[in-house]
Amino acid sequence: MSKRTIAIYPGRFQPMGKHHYKTYQWACEKYGNDNVFITTSNKIQEGRSPLTFDQKSDIMNMHGIPFSKIIQAKNPYTPKELFEGCQINLEETKLVVIIGHKDMNENPRFSNLGMTKPTKRNPVPRPTYFQALNESSDNTADIHGYIDVAPHISHMLPNGKESSGTNLREYLKEASYNQFVEVMGFFDKNLNSSLKKSFIITEKFAQLEANTQEYSSHLSDILSELEEIKQSFNYRKKSGQRFRKEAAMIQNAIMTLRKLKRKNDKNLMSENKKYSSEDLKQYYSKFIK
Repeated sequence: MSKRTIAIYPGRFQPMGKHHYKTYQWACEKYGNDNVFITTSNKIQEGRSPLTFDQKSDIMNMHGIPFSKIIQAKNPYTPKELFEGCQINLEETKLVVIIGHKDMNENPRFSNLGMTKPTKRNPVPRPTYFQALNESSDNTADIHGYIDVAPHISHMLPNGKESSGTNLREYLKEASYNQFVEVMGFFDKNLNSSLKKSFIITEKFAQLEANTQEYSSHLSDILSELEEIKQSFNYRKKSGQRFRKEAAMIQNAIMTLRKLKRKNDKNLMSENKKYSSEDLKQYYSKFIK
């Protein structure tokens, strides 16, 4: 029985740019449209990863990638969600992971590709799960996965910088309609507004100093905006599972921000307590007759 080859293209995609999409097209030409999947997580991290999985999916879809090819995975490099959701038998499938040439050189994840490094606990090197793809790579996914290095695709932004997640976020937060279309290849009013809010909020957080009143005020402003957005999603809960999921995610964000604000306010109060017990006695003695 011939093995099916599944190729996954994992990454943060914050956001997906033209260079990412061209890499996806390269993979489809090599392995076939039906066998290539994008895998990415829903992890949100201040600064580097401001976009949710749904926001990333919308961007990918506007590039031309079907939603059915976009898989949310806790670990995008070994996406059990893909295997389980598509009922893929690892013992009958060859797994290929697409890695860009730049990431292959810079990501420490692949520094031990091939054999493990000897340690005190395991002094004898062992084959790693992921191996470099070559003509003899024929094991199924239950034994090994294979790394296929995609050629580096460079796309320059109008400001002269090479397109990357960081440079795209910096450029898109203030991009006009024409600039957005030039960089992304499409335009969507709602998505543009959503991206600008995500990128600007993230940038302002990075500039603010914790344990200050300005930080606390900014948290209050974001909480107010999230409450309004959540209310709009609550009205549309009956429209489908996606709106219910979004409302739940927003509520989780609200709870996290409230906890952060309480901690910040508590620290502010602690810093303001610079009076000795004797100072407090003198102060309150004025109110004692």
